[in-house]
Amino acid sequence: MNAPTINHFIEMYWEGPFTLKEVLEKRNPAVDYGLYQIYGNHEIHAPQSLLYIGMANELTFAARFDSHKNWLVFESQQADIYLGYFGNRQMKTPGGGRLA
Repeated sequence: MNAPTINHFIEMYWEGPFTLKEVLEKRNPAVDYGLYQIYGNHEIHAPQSLLYIGMANELTFAARFDSHKNWLVFESQQADIYLGYFGNRQMKTPGGGRLA
């Protein structure tokens, strides 16, 4: 007999597009975590191509993008950044725990 299929769903709330400057202001340790997508013009691919998908897990979006800003300036001057917040956005404490 086949095992039952179990589906897991992750609800995401996407916001954007943001500029790099706007994302570098997303430093709230209570909420500024999740997935992100960077779109921009690429020499080989079409304009507004998906350049990067990442996750800000233990660092806020701003702290994570500190490591991207050097290459992002060279890759695309007109980058659009979308931030994805996980559904049921519970508040995080600065120590990483969650508030109910």
